[in-house]
Amino acid sequence: MRKLARVAMYGAALALCVGCGSAASRAASTAPPVQRTVPAATPRPGAIDRLTRIAQARYNREADGVTAHRKLNRAAADPNLLAALRRNDLPALRAAAHFEQIGTHQHISCLRVVRGSRVLAQFGGSFCVRPAHRALTDGHGHVLATMEVSIQDVIGFVRYMHRHYPVQVVVRGQRPGQLLASVRAAARTTLPDSGNVTVGGHRYAVKSFPEVAMGPEPIKVWVLARP
Repeated sequence: MRKLARVAMYGAALALCVGCGSAASRAASTAPPVQRTVPAATPRPGAIDRLTRIAQARYNREADGVTAHRKLNRAAADPNLLAALRRNDLPALRAAAHFEQIGTHQHISCLRVVRGSRVLAQFGGSFCVRPAHRALTDGHGHVLATMEVSIQDVIGFVRYMHRHYPVQVVVRGQRPGQLLASVRAAARTTLPDSGNVTVGGHRYAVKSFPEVAMGPEPIKVWVLARP
């Protein structure tokens, strides 16, 4: 009898536990879902600073790198160009400068010959990165003019950075039409010197730096990076 009583008590306890479990399951199924707050994404610390340094280094390389100076030195040694300068023969000078800009296939984006503030010859695009320059002399130390050579236009710089790094780039000059952007919406957006900005529905960290284009023309470069 005692054994039967223990079995009965065990069965009753088991039934109670099963009932409790079913009630708990029903309560869980009818409870409202837990709402979790997801923090807003923020840029990785230091990422925008690093990418801006890369953009600055690339611009300087295009302007003052070995390739720019090699092409400048070659063009500045053109005997026809130097002879035209000595004679002050501007048509011949322009013909020689034009040949150096496109005829030699040296990928010179912009070439200028200037004397003081006067431009004697200019060929290539209208918005090029800061040029390398060299004095043109008569062989006796007398400076006849200065040659400026840029091996990259600004749109090429913008495309290079956007293609090789996870950034959007905007460059604004002072003259009308001197504005290039790797994303169209950024061209219509007022950008802070640094901080955060929303462009085309996307949030970006942004940082800028001043530079000089051919002319010389002061420009500003903005680098935008998504988190």
